Amino acid sequence: MTGTDPDIARAAMEHNLAQLDGRFSACNYLALDTVSRLLSEQGVTGADIDVDSVVDPSFVLAVQEDHPELFDDLPEVPDSARITPDHTFDRAADEEACAV
Repeated sequence: MTGTDPDIARAAMEHNLAQLDGRFSACNYLALDTVSRLLSEQGVTGADIDVDSVVDPSFVLAVQEDHPELFDDLPEVPDSARITPDHTFDRAADEEACAV
């Protein structure tokens, strides 16, 4: 994120790597929209972003499809949260899809 001290970002990544799930699902869209809204409300960034304009899941989805063994150590993405390359973010639908 623009303006983040690189040392702080490196320290944060040490914690994030342990929980990193590189797959794409409706939950990624929901998380990005949620963070965007929070940062906007806090005055850190401008208006909310259009999630669909900054996410292209096609590359990661192709890897997921072609190399499922790379994700064997992760729990299954719930069927409700699975997406296709042409997924369009819908907050209400994606919230429901990602509810656990």
